[in-house]
Amino acid sequence: MLSLTRSFVKALSGKKETNVEVITLANARVSMSIVPELGAKIVSLKSLTNQYEWLQQSPYSKMSVPEYGDSFINGFDTGGWDECFPSIKQEIYSAEGYKDLALPDHGELWCLPWKITKIIETDNFVTLSLCCQGRQLPYQFTRSITLHKDSHEFVIHYQLANLGLNPLPYMWSMHPIFAAQPGMQIQLSDNVKQFYTDNGFNRFFNHSESVIHWPYSYAPSNLDSLIENHTFKVGAQALNQPFASQSCDNQRYSQFCCLSYVMDKQSHFASKLFSKPMNNNAQNNLITVALTRENGAQRCGFSYYSDEVSHVGLWLNYQGWSGSALAPAYVVGLEPCIGGHDSLQQAMTKNEYAQVPATGKHSWSVSCFIE
Repeated sequence: MLSLTRSFVKALSGKKETNVEVITLANARVSMSIVPELGAKIVSLKSLTNQYEWLQQSPYSKMSVPEYGDSFINGFDTGGWDECFPSIKQEIYSAEGYKDLALPDHGELWCLPWKITKIIETDNFVTLSLCCQGRQLPYQFTRSITLHKDSHEFVIHYQLANLGLNPLPYMWSMHPIFAAQPGMQIQLSDNVKQFYTDNGFNRFFNHSESVIHWPYSYAPSNLDSLIENHTFKVGAQALNQPFASQSCDNQRYSQFCCLSYVMDKQSHFASKLFSKPMNNNAQNNLITVALTRENGAQRCGFSYYSDEVSHVGLWLNYQGWSGSALAPAYVVGLEPCIGGHDSLQQAMTKNEYAQVPATGKHSWSVSCFIE
């Protein structure tokens, strides 16, 4: 069973109802649903083998159509999978030929409608291609998703075309938000070894490390008694205890204090971690990042090559942060990205960004698998 189906659902555009199209690619094993008008948001990523939905679902009964310049975190940070470009942070874009352009929160792509450019349906595969034109910057961003008949993965090809006469600095990030469950495990390939920390990380663990090694673990020496007394809930900053050498393979300890395991929602941990660049040596490494459940029996994630996609970001929000009136979410973000910071300006300062030449193109590919 291989199919590409098109349907319509009700959504809110301002205060009015409208119809938006939902396009679903599916075979007997997996499915993915995309809404072109909502920044080509992927609203569903499902295993059909066990009917499990991997993406966090919106708390609202109807989807909303964004307007350009809307705040992502205050009203549209509701799960699913968006694309962030040319920056994640709301900031002023300033480069040669482009001065003082105010970029929206999480970039331009999520708050612009995308157009269908190609649909291919054969007996062996289906392909959906969509593109988006920049509002303030001269570019065309294209994403093509292919699913083969008997495959458990979606092959995603990206192309960025600079339509202008000046080089275009940028960073890009997938922004898929997965519904978290206690005991889930974050699996990274062995060549992903170091991450930059942020303020949320350092507040929680009560230190000022700027770089950590993966997998990072923390275990107070009296953790057994803390677990028994139900006091290990509010974060390690409340515990003035020395480190203990507990292994991340010990699941009893790991669920509380090893970043490889999803913490309980009562931890209220929230942190955005970016890997150090993985494209700074002669090797073109295969990078894999995945989330597992049911003791590793099921997993969903991404694979790509480091010469095309230079970083990976991890958004770990265990009911620790909300940018809106909504309650803090319990989610994990696995985010292949080009550039190692939320801010393009900061990425440029550290030379961890990309630049497409005038009238040039950049292309890269990522596979999304559900097993």
